[in-house]
Amino acid sequence: MLKITDDPAPASRRTFRLEGRIAGPWIAELQSLCDAALREGSALTLDLSGVPFLDRSAASLLRGLVQRRVALVGCTAFVAEQLHRENGSA
Repeated sequence: MLKITDDPAPASRRTFRLEGRIAGPWIAELQSLCDAALREGSALTLDLSGVPFLDRSAASLLRGLVQRRVALVGCTAFVAEQLHRENGSA
């Protein structure tokens, strides 16, 4: 399960605080929320401090969001390692 909280912030920046595992159907939900925020023109930050696990598909999504200038903060060591792997390879 993944809990996504839209933290109050200045109108020009949105922060989604994520808690739980990013896998399965939660990947599409996260992508949809991020796409909507970016379409609104908001700068976006994802706070991953509450995420202990993400699967390969989630890592791919997050890498793509970084390319779209989404900031990732609070990554655990495991999450940071997953994000640095190219296509899930070691």
